Amino acid sequence: DVFLRMTTQNKEPVFEFKRRMIKKDLAVDKLLYLQLLGDIQTGDLFFNNETEVAEAALIAVAMNSKGFKAPKGEKLAEAGITKYMSSYWRHRKSAEDWGRIASTIDKLPRSEKQLMSRFQELCKKSEVYGMTFFYARPSDTKEDIIIGVDHSGIHFVRKAEDKVKKEREIPYAKIIKYGATVEYFWLSVDEKSGSKKKNALSIGGTQGVNTLLYTLQSWEMYETVFDWTHMGTGKE
Repeated sequence: DVFLRMTTQNKEPVFEFKRRMIKKDLAVDKLLYLQLLGDIQTGDLFFNNETEVAEAALIAVAMNSKGFKAPKGEKLAEAGITKYMSSYWRHRKSAEDWGRIASTIDKLPRSEKQLMSRFQELCKKSEVYGMTFFYARPSDTKEDIIIGVDHSGIHFVRKAEDKVKKEREIPYAKIIKYGATVEYFWLSVDEKSGSKKKNALSIGGTQGVNTLLYTLQSWEMYETVFDWTHMGTGKE
């Protein structure tokens, strides 16, 4: 196996956590549920209103409760409802207040599968569901922005106080070619027609590059875009 071969070559295996790429029609299972929950807790999957925050946390409590039945009222605070929230939302209210909000939510199902399904549908309401994030600075501004990459394209995301909003979207069909260097990720975008995308490994010799993003994560962004644009195509 891989571990044995690496051992015989005196190489130490390095294990990395791999995020699942969330396709539009990807059905939820326990691993996807845990990934989404983790994204909520880190603030990567952000809700724009407190009712959705409370419902997601309530479902998480139910998932960890006997018989998949969450407690009510003040007992939700004792069950640690706030630990299933991002730090931003967690500190907006007391645990008791979050428990009271959660207690007003419609009755939850009592099966693990149905709870995870409801959790996923709730997560889909987020503006940034399924995105992998990168931090970059466009060449035409001095302001750092958040770049979200998902199944539909590349998104310019802005977070202001308690709201997250997609300001610009570049569908993959509009990308003529793209590439990366140590300093930046670049795109040639056709705003008029959907041209067949191409990938390149450097900017040398390219023309028509109209989007330049300076980032320390240029190669990671390239790999993510490459994976999405080649998923299921059999291309290498």
